[in-house]
Amino acid sequence: MKVRMGTNEKKEFDCWFVSIIVWSVIIAVIIGLTTFYLLVKFGTEDQKCNEEKEFFTMTIDKNYPGLVPCENYYRLEGDLITAENLGIEVDIFVDGRIKASGWIKGLGFVTASGPIMSGGDIQAYGRIGSGASITSGGGIYSGINIIANDWIEAGGDILSVGNIKAGEWIKSGGDIQTNGPIESGEHITAGGEIFTIGTIEAGQEIEAGGDVTSGGDIKTVDGIKSGGKVRSGLGIIK
Repeated sequence: MKVRMGTNEKKEFDCWFVSIIVWSVIIAVIIGLTTFYLLVKFGTEDQKCNEEKEFFTMTIDKNYPGLVPCENYYRLEGDLITAENLGIEVDIFVDGRIKASGWIKGLGFVTASGPIMSGGDIQAYGRIGSGASITSGGGIYSGINIIANDWIEAGGDILSVGNIKAGEWIKSGGDIQTNGPIESGEHITAGGEIFTIGTIEAGQEIEAGGDVTSGGDIKTVDGIKSGGKVRSGLGIIK
């Protein structure tokens, strides 16, 4: 014998059935999002732990042996080399090389008579300056300017609030960006874009994977190669 439901009973059954489906979908989404979050969270923490195990940090403060206090900075005679990360808490001038297998981070300016070399990023709230070259496996970031008598080369971006200047070449695997002028005795090369509010000047070629943008002149001897647009506020001079 078949039992037929009344209209009201059928409506209640349909609503109940739809509610079960809706709540099942909501619960499945919540479980999925929670699982994704935990995977990302623990994956990131594992990555951080691995990075921390790989490199410790050598810290240079005013009590570091061999530092000589000068008027507005500290001076260190000889090379400053570490197989770790390098954290510098004072304005420093090293009469020699600065070299770290990990990153270099300075709370003030970081300068040296010799080359500055890092396996990771080089960051400073102040100036980054070298009487030779500046080479980074990561990016180079300065709150004032980046200056080298020889070359400036980074695997990542080169970013500065002030000018970026090299006696030889400037080369970046990413972007080159600054509010000041970009000057190079030879070529300027970027895997990404080149951008400045100031001028761009190169003794040889300017090459970028993206746009080349200058608020002032663009001066180059061997021309410009760009994967994007070339914009100059005042003109291109060859």
